Amino acid sequence: MTKAEFLSLLSEGLSGRMTDREINEHINFYKEAIDDRIEDGISEEDAVLDMGDIDRIIADIAGEPVKAKEKEKKKKKKKLKVWETVLLILGAPLWLSLLLSAFAIIISLIAVLWSLAVAFWAVFAAFAGSALGSFAAGTFFIIEGNLPSGLATIAAGAVLGGLSIFTFFASIAFTRAAAWISEKTTTGILSLFRKKEETE
Repeated sequence: MTKAEFLSLLSEGLSGRMTDREINEHINFYKEAIDDRIEDGISEEDAVLDMGDIDRIIADIAGEPVKAKEKEKKKKKKKLKVWETVLLILGAPLWLSLLLSAFAIIISLIAVLWSLAVAFWAVFAAFAGSALGSFAAGTFFIIEGNLPSGLATIAAGAVLGGLSIFTFFASIAFTRAAAWISEKTTTGILSLFRKKEETE
């Protein structure tokens, strides 16, 4: 059976069961599936045979159009051509080193972000601790009768307290950025492996 005959039978079988638009979508889907197989080196007749029994296809589409299309997508596998395989093997030293470099850069950027977040939290802790210490020391100086030193120490504590508030919000921002980028990177890498498994 030729591609034209197959598509004609498919159109006739679906006629009256769904809208013209839906019929055209299914026809275009199977037309592309056949064309892909022909591009992979399969003859037109074999590509049509690879689609399966036309009556079964029509029954599946009419009953469960979405599931039928998903099943067909799973059947369809993109095979590498010989010259593509040769290029992948010969270019492995180049693309593999570039891939590893890109991965190392991404990991380094994430590490830098987390380092900045940790550094800001450390600075925040230092400012907050110093502010509390200054307030305590200033109060002690005032109690001991050294009012100028006490007021100066309390004023320094107020400045340190303001800086601790600033570094607190900066620490939160860097922590959120590092967590978001880490999550997106992990999700992206895992999705690449999932896509690879689905195609195999």
